[in-house]
Amino acid sequence: MKVYAYTPADGSHWLPAQHYESLGQCGGKHYFAIPDDAVIPEQPGEIGFAPVTDPVELRHVVDNAPYFFRWRGSADLTAEAAKVGIVLE
Repeated sequence: MKVYAYTPADGSHWLPAQHYESLGQCGGKHYFAIPDDAVIPEQPGEIGFAPVTDPVELRHVVDNAPYFFRWRGSADLTAEAAKVGIVLE
């Protein structure tokens, strides 16, 4: 499981968003929890769709994304957070 983010731009949104679990929106970005084996179709470059790898940004998501609480107990997301030094209770 990885956390991905994108920034809506000029009305462009991440097209398959309805197929994945939203972690919510914070800091102007939309965040999603996406399984490692998911095949993600190409997206418009202007939305900046990408995995979240920066520990500061991931900590911000953990602390502020409105729906993150649904994933706190997920072993996959706990392991992903641990890779960047974040311990989820």
